[in-house]
Amino acid sequence: MMMPSRKKNRRRKPVPRRGTKLLRSLPRPRLPRGRTAGLLAATLVLGALAAWPLSRAYRNGTILTVARLEVAGNRHWSSSRLLEQADLEIGLRGHEIPFRAARKALLMLPGIESATVRYLPGGTLRVSVREADVVAVRRMSAGWRGLTSEGAWMPLAAHVPEDVPVLEDRNLSQGAIDRVAVWLADVRARHPEVFAGFSQLLPRGESGEADIYWRDGRVRLRVDCAAPGRNSLGYLIELMRREQAGWAEGATVDLRVEGYAYVL
Repeated sequence: MMMPSRKKNRRRKPVPRRGTKLLRSLPRPRLPRGRTAGLLAATLVLGALAAWPLSRAYRNGTILTVARLEVAGNRHWSSSRLLEQADLEIGLRGHEIPFRAARKALLMLPGIESATVRYLPGGTLRVSVREADVVAVRRMSAGWRGLTSEGAWMPLAAHVPEDVPVLEDRNLSQGAIDRVAVWLADVRARHPEVFAGFSQLLPRGESGEADIYWRDGRVRLRVDCAAPGRNSLGYLIELMRREQAGWAEGATVDLRVEGYAYVL
């Protein structure tokens, strides 16, 4: 006996037209009920009650307001001058503190290599700076100034002495001063014992040649500041130890040629 075969449903599903999307049915969101709903409502009410006095305190300047200013890292620049340059004062509220503008303004001062401005909990605004090392000093009408390795002159504090040579610039151009600054920084890094003996540096024009007077006043060194690293300063201490006793008072030692030292 033959059983009738079942025919499959060969009807094709309709193809969606271009530009149409098939939307899937999304489950309805389940809202909190019972005890969970009560806790959520209580949390929202307490948050609103707490936000109102906080916002009122912020408007009145009680919280998130600068109540104290601190300056750290400065040796020669006075704290008052740095705060004035950064345009910072007590009473500023959180959104009024010009963090980026204050840092940019501080970096414009000569001798300031880095600066940060941070607000600390409790109302303290701290300004931290790092000053450049001084490689030479000179006296100006406004007081003593220090020369940085970048060729900038920064004010010096009277209570902070600097054990560096005195530079007699004689109206040198800025380019010549830059060469001297780079040369002095290189000597201090390579030969600190030689740099410690420098007392006075007297440039001989714009070429880079200069005379350096030793601290005891008995020796004068002739160097070329236009060529950092190319000199005989590395042999100077040993040379002076062995032969200085036979030199005439005020002798000039020419160190402009690397590897040689001529006593004039």
